[in-house]
Amino acid sequence: MEASNDTHPDPTPTLSERIRAAEESVRSYINENFKPDDWLAVVALNRKSGEVVQRISPAKNIASPDYQRWLRHLNATGSDVYMSLNTFKEHARGRTKGDLKIVRHLYLDLDQDGARKLEAIRDDSAVPAPNYVLNTSPGKYQVIWRVEGFGQVEAEAALRTLAQRFGGDPAATDSTRIFRLPGFNSKKYAQDFQVTVARQVPADHVYRPEDFRVRTEDLERTQSGPVATQRRSEGEPLSQSERDWRYAIRKLQAGEDPQKIIKDMENYRSQDRSDRAGKLITAKAQPHYYAEHTVKKAMTHLGMTPPEKPATRETDVQPRR
Repeated sequence: MEASNDTHPDPTPTLSERIRAAEESVRSYINENFKPDDWLAVVALNRKSGEVVQRISPAKNIASPDYQRWLRHLNATGSDVYMSLNTFKEHARGRTKGDLKIVRHLYLDLDQDGARKLEAIRDDSAVPAPNYVLNTSPGKYQVIWRVEGFGQVEAEAALRTLAQRFGGDPAATDSTRIFRLPGFNSKKYAQDFQVTVARQVPADHVYRPEDFRVRTEDLERTQSGPVATQRRSEGEPLSQSERDWRYAIRKLQAGEDPQKIIKDMENYRSQDRSDRAGKLITAKAQPHYYAEHTVKKAMTHLGMTPPEKPATRETDVQPRR
């Protein structure tokens, strides 16, 4: 009898195998990017109830099986899972700029026309190849560079410049920003989307300020430079975050009260709606925080002094076993 040449495809991974693979992806990502005693913020935001859980813990704890099981439980019951990309002081109870310790990453949030913008980053000799690209939902990406030698002020100037140059979300340019944690499902849409991470360069590759030839003084020029001109000539629509940013700038320049701008933006982003082209604009989970953050950054951009308020402290919730 002749031997059969039939081949059998590999069986579909079981749920437990997929979970183990996702957990290993998370552990590798954390261990590659942080020292065991780096303190990081982990945030779980429940899309249905609005409940926010924040814990600031050492990286070695976050990567542990018990901690990961807790986060996976929160994710399975409706929470999006995020983690800071920069480190905080030991036992910090807040995620304010005063709590920040070390800048370990620069990043971009590409929430519209992500594939084209990602190619523009890869083709631009003024910036190095990113260390990681997170695919957070169809067509949306988060781009991450490992760095050293950046102070907080220098890092935030670089983040603003990168966002302006490549069309990133202008609200995602503060040094205490949290990004999605790969291996967990995004709960933003009706159907879950597992966030994946792709390494672009060796894990131990770390960049310094001189590797980014897009300088802080280029920030204003990018508004009328080649990239901006190309975007306008191609008719690329602005993202809603970019429209919100321009709205804040325009209203502030007109002398409108910042608190009124915040309130108007909060009201607008508190519910789903359609733009003029009929495209869905999803509501922000925390519209007041988003509006306040956007307006304050616009004020800083214009050389205005944002209003001060006492630093908030989130409850240090222990992982459930």
